[in-house]
Amino acid sequence: MGSEWDPLLADDNSSGKVVRCVYSQTLNLTRDPPEGIFAMIDEHRATIVHALICGPRDTVYDGGFFYFLLRFPNDYPFSPPKVRLMTTGGGSVHFNPNLYSCGKVCLSILGTWSGPAWTPVQNLTSVLLSIQSLLSTDPYYNEPGVPRNVVASEQYSDYVRHETMRVAVLDMVGDTSLARSMPPKLLSVARSLFIAHFPVYRDTCEEHAKRNPEGAAFADPLGKTTGTFCWRGLGSRLAAVGSRLGAANFEPDAERSERDAEGEGGGQGGSGSPSGGSGGEWLSQALTPRQRHASPGQPAVARLSA
Repeated sequence: MGSEWDPLLADDNSSGKVVRCVYSQTLNLTRDPPEGIFAMIDEHRATIVHALICGPRDTVYDGGFFYFLLRFPNDYPFSPPKVRLMTTGGGSVHFNPNLYSCGKVCLSILGTWSGPAWTPVQNLTSVLLSIQSLLSTDPYYNEPGVPRNVVASEQYSDYVRHETMRVAVLDMVGDTSLARSMPPKLLSVARSLFIAHFPVYRDTCEEHAKRNPEGAAFADPLGKTTGTFCWRGLGSRLAAVGSRLGAANFEPDAERSERDAEGEGGGQGGSGSPSGGSGGEWLSQALTPRQRHASPGQPAVARLSA
């Protein structure tokens, strides 16, 4: 496999024009951030951007944190940036037919997939939105040419959901080399969001421990990965990480208000998630970024309370 796509292997040569362009586009993103996308310029290399993409709600990636490294070439914006997914479990997880375990991101606008090519009207925000769109409800069908197969799609989704919890959640916020490789500001964002919807993660582990027996082998219909389910083990690890980060003592504002209302006799009960809504709805609120820093050296910061 060629390495032309890999930002870690690209040179550091850059013009002032490219640096200004990257700065401007990062500033625009932090001023009007898309939901679940955070980005900041590297502190030492002005043409490298670190990005954190949160898995969209109601998908198998829901609540996951996916860390990407982007490097912008000398002729940007006439050529696309080089992009690498860093959240791969040390090269062991194939999160999507378009997201390889080596970190390669397959998108036509990046020149790594067939289809519409890059044009100078594309920018940092459109690249990150295109990547986020790969994190879909049925990622099995991102594989070209696969026939409609409900069982195969569910098997692949079970695998991706498990690895999202193991790698894109717990490895990303725990005391791991992956977490330490992120800029501290992005790690802080991920950990804050983790605390904000810790109960959703806990419920996910409990629910899928019933669906996928402990020790059962992954049934990857695409044949690109091996491993076994360990939802109970992940639940124990979740509790440990949550305790260390203070999630066990976290009480969402909406739940607290509901409990207080019930204590006053005015409550109607709830579903166990804030505002009486589903865990997915709460998670969507938690992952909605609000710009608090104008500098592209600062990530867009999420508003954690309703």
